[in-house]
Amino acid sequence: MDLPAILGGTPAAVLPERDGTEVTASEAAAVQRCLDQTPLTTLFGGHEIGQFEDAFARRMGSPHAVAVSSGTTALNAALVAAGVRPGDEVIVTPFSFVASVSVVLQAGARPVFADIHPDTFTLDPADVARRITSRTKAILPVHICGYPADMEALNALAREHGLVVVEDCAAAHGARVGDQHVGTLGDFGCFSFNIGKVLRTGEGGMVLTSDPEAAHALRELRVNGISQNPAPNGIARFGFNYSMAQPLAAIGVEQVGRLDEVLAARASAGRRFAEGVTRRGLFTPPDLPDRKRVHYFTPFLLPEALAPHREALYRALVAEGVPASKSCPEPLYRIGYLRPYAPNPGLPVAEDVCRRVIAVDPRPTYNDATMDSILHSLDKVLAHADEIARAGREVAA
Repeated sequence: MDLPAILGGTPAAVLPERDGTEVTASEAAAVQRCLDQTPLTTLFGGHEIGQFEDAFARRMGSPHAVAVSSGTTALNAALVAAGVRPGDEVIVTPFSFVASVSVVLQAGARPVFADIHPDTFTLDPADVARRITSRTKAILPVHICGYPADMEALNALAREHGLVVVEDCAAAHGARVGDQHVGTLGDFGCFSFNIGKVLRTGEGGMVLTSDPEAAHALRELRVNGISQNPAPNGIARFGFNYSMAQPLAAIGVEQVGRLDEVLAARASAGRRFAEGVTRRGLFTPPDLPDRKRVHYFTPFLLPEALAPHREALYRALVAEGVPASKSCPEPLYRIGYLRPYAPNPGLPVAEDVCRRVIAVDPRPTYNDATMDSILHSLDKVLAHADEIARAGREVAA
């Protein structure tokens, strides 16, 4: 087997010059039209935000969509609109980006960590059930890496205990459970549009809901509580400055029109990588018959014997040119400000997955040859794992 790049060999990953994050000509033209024709803010008019909300709501099958400034602000606004207050508890996953938990603290509530399911890396409903108390207000499932959570079971728990469900769909645009899109399965669905996401506007977010009163509250929350109806001083409620810029919404309209194309390209690349990983005897969450995933990142687990060397092997993949990520390198409750909320004992599945996981991004411009070169890179790294681990220990020393 060829020598890995990190040990002096030649990088094996052959990637296209364009990775799908570039602004297209139609997007640039839409931004220019916006600059020429409409105010740039949500507060003082402009029609791009409304067009983006309408287009995204139609595509996802939701009655209401409210655009905000990021996926993080979408989650925070949804929790506030849901009535989450200081003293409440929100059940969260330890396997996600930190914003999936920090938003609970922003709302003044307490995050309660539940374990993940070993087959999907999403919240395990059985463990969620064990952590519901009289103070629990909401469940915040994350459709991690584009894999839908078990929404049927989580919604059943929510109905039984009178809880709100806020879906984190930051990486799952277009994922479905049956015929229904994620983001429309709970009470609120929150999306991110930053530059690395499946649908990207640079920055931005969206909240979906079927509740017209909740949508009304969200529209006021995003503009510092300024009322959509007459009010003595114009302020209807406590709020935030969570407005999305009109030019970004103009890009979003174009992106919605291309979403099927992007999803198909990602699916082709992602399936090829997942099948290749499986043939090599490595675990990656399987496709499930009732859940259609989106190929955002494709995670896989290193063998147990290689888990102590995950950092060195990850660096070796990056040296090959592979668009790799450690995904969630440790459970979120190990982050400094979240340690007071760490479960005792820890969560065994999350602990295991976090120490062994590496993920690869199957970008929409990657064809079969690209993915085969990434798999060859993985072969090189695994074949020389012992040498890479030794080199990593020497560098650390």
